[in-house]
Amino acid sequence: MSNPDTEDYGKISEEKIKDERGIYIHVYGKNKSELDAKIKARQEEIAHLRMPETNQLVHQYAKKLYDVATHHLSDSRRSDYALAINKHIRPHIGNLHMAEVSESDIVVQ
Repeated sequence: MSNPDTEDYGKISEEKIKDERGIYIHVYGKNKSELDAKIKARQEEIAHLRMPETNQLVHQYAKKLYDVATHHLSDSRRSDYALAINKHIRPHIGNLHMAEVSESDIVVQ
């Protein structure tokens, strides 16, 4: 009995799996063993992206970046950066995971 999510199109095999966002994606291989290897590699990548330290929330990353990148600046300049983060980043994408942010989320309007 074959997997209903696996298709064999002549020499190319295909299977659908859920990515780190929970969206189905297609994985292709020239044969079943290549397909299995690609699926295993992609699932390891998905697991890695779901780990909190590699896929933290944008506001957490912004805080760490702010601390590292502004330590040498004057208090006034640090305040400017903090205001920009709190006004333009946190309200819009601050609660998204880094892997969830797309280009359309950061387009200047």
